[in-house]
Amino acid sequence: MSMSGKTARARGLRLSHGCGRWSKSAVAAAAAAAVAGQPAWAGLTHRYSFNDAPGSTTALDSVGGANGVVVDSTTIGNPLVAIPPTFDGSRFNFNNLVNSTTISLNNYIDLPNNIAKTTNVTVEGWATWGGPAGTNWQRIFDFGTNTGGEEQPGNTTTTGFGGTDYFFVAPRADRSGGAFGSEIHNAAGASNSADQSGVDFGVGTQHHFALTIKGGAGGSLTLYKDGVQVGASGTTLDPATLTQVNMWLGRSNYAGDPFFNGSLNEFRIYDTALTNVQVAASYGAGPDNLPAAPTSQTWAVAGPADYNTGSNWSNGIVPNAGDTAVFANGGTATVAGPTNPVVLQMQNGTVAVTGGTTYTPVSIDLAPASVAGRTAALSATGGSTIQVAALTLDGAATTTGTSAK
Repeated sequence: MSMSGKTARARGLRLSHGCGRWSKSAVAAAAAAAVAGQPAWAGLTHRYSFNDAPGSTTALDSVGGANGVVVDSTTIGNPLVAIPPTFDGSRFNFNNLVNSTTISLNNYIDLPNNIAKTTNVTVEGWATWGGPAGTNWQRIFDFGTNTGGEEQPGNTTTTGFGGTDYFFVAPRADRSGGAFGSEIHNAAGASNSADQSGVDFGVGTQHHFALTIKGGAGGSLTLYKDGVQVGASGTTLDPATLTQVNMWLGRSNYAGDPFFNGSLNEFRIYDTALTNVQVAASYGAGPDNLPAAPTSQTWAVAGPADYNTGSNWSNGIVPNAGDTAVFANGGTATVAGPTNPVVLQMQNGTVAVTGGTTYTPVSIDLAPASVAGRTAALSATGGSTIQVAALTLDGAATTTGTSAK
């Protein structure tokens, strides 16, 4: 919706807009209001933190108990050439040979079958890629099966197989200019991909990654790096219908792809597709912590006062991503810099965006429209912009001069 110098009225509520504009936005800060209030870890089913003891043959799942098997090539292959994987207290180091596809010389983790077999799913983690730069088709993870069927940990004889059902994240895919990439594919040959075109995962630096899938008709495949959406595609494929018997960290369901050269700091699976806001909150909390549950905070001063000053809010802190920010006392908050994406409830008060700032709440609800004497106003001046994915005008609210963007 775009509004410039226009007004929306709803039984005494006024939405005013000066020199800025309203617009539909696809920025990473905006997400569907219907699910924005969920905790950022809603639907978390499996969590691997890799703080297992040195020499452990198991990667513990602290949430779902679906422990992974560490496949150590030095115990099944050539110990004179291969290097064993290691836990260093917070990371799992694959210690794989550079650009090698040989099963007997490389290490991976085999997770239990079907642990991501839901229509909606999110897989996220923190990884460091060792490269080398320009190497294609390594896998941070690859869940599915291949023409060889289920492969048991320790089997070194299977060669020449190709993927059939799968979804994966690769630090660099041989497409889109060498992209940090993801894909979902079924045995019938249908596939969709979401990539960060022209940019790979980056060598030697830890990054957060997340892949969300909404399966079935009208579905979507969305890829994130460091909490920000970097690629997206529509899909009708459903993870719940894919055969999931080779659930691998660091290994591909294609025999010709090299093993992952790098480390994992944290790996999580959810049975829901996290929103942009939830992914951003998870990234912000870091690999060792789950993000705080969204709360409701109320503007506590008459103002005008700074939105980004914690003491102006009822809880004493600036609202976090996903929180509900309530204006009910008639006060005025001035937004003059970046803010966290919140669910904004305007009951009685004003939010004034200034200084060329782009303000991106998750949603805005002008409510309650039925309370006499209350006025809710939002303004953007001085080249500022208000961008929102969902605007609710209660009761008999109308808008004038609007256009979709």
